[in-house]
Amino acid sequence: MKRFLPLALLVSAAVVQAQQPEPAQAPPSATQAALGPSGSVEMSDGPVRIAGGVSAGLLIEKKNPVYPIEAKLAHVSGTVILRAIINKEGSIADLKVISGPDLLVKGAVDAVSAWKYRPYMLNGQPVDVQTTIMVNFNLDDKPQHGSDGGPARIPSGVMASQLISKTPPVYPAEARATHTNGSVVLRALIGIDGKVKDLKIVSGPQVLQQSVLDAVKTWRYRPYVLNGVPTEVDTVIVVNIRSNGGI
Repeated sequence: MKRFLPLALLVSAAVVQAQQPEPAQAPPSATQAALGPSGSVEMSDGPVRIAGGVSAGLLIEKKNPVYPIEAKLAHVSGTVILRAIINKEGSIADLKVISGPDLLVKGAVDAVSAWKYRPYMLNGQPVDVQTTIMVNFNLDDKPQHGSDGGPARIPSGVMASQLISKTPPVYPAEARATHTNGSVVLRALIGIDGKVKDLKIVSGPQVLQQSVLDAVKTWRYRPYVLNGVPTEVDTVIVVNIRSNGGI
């Protein structure tokens, strides 16, 4: 019997070792990164990072960006990408520009700053989130009618080639006294007869504006023909005025 004792002891030790419980794994911290299969949500210290598509689904109030007139005149289009912090109330708390054409950045930031979202809920509680927002600016230089069949929107360069009579603006005495130079940008409605029907100031030094309005309202254009028919035109006119009276 003694010769079997070592084997019994070995079997007994193996059974005891097999019955020992495995060490319990520590549960993940609430602040550890936790990505779903789609990568749509990521938890970390600070705001919860969520995908742009997720935040877009929470958007409840959206102000459309104004296309900057300088970008239109320069025929600049593109996408502005912003990194946004949206607070628990659903308001934009912070915006940082990641990329995009310089002429379009301000228009994107001004619009997105006013956007409102439904609060993002995590474990039943609203939380701050960090996300990416993309704002697209598309400039179509093709002649377009408004949805109501209104005037055709024609680029300024096209209408400049239609100009047949141009009165230069008089350099105002007040501007001369202050050595004011600059560009006055106008929104113009040109009739089917080529006459300027309406003018609105978009931007420019105030001391130069009236002189430019008085001059441009006398300008004459060849009628713009679209599909064989003379058409009213909505366009932009830029007048550069200098102290020597030139434009």
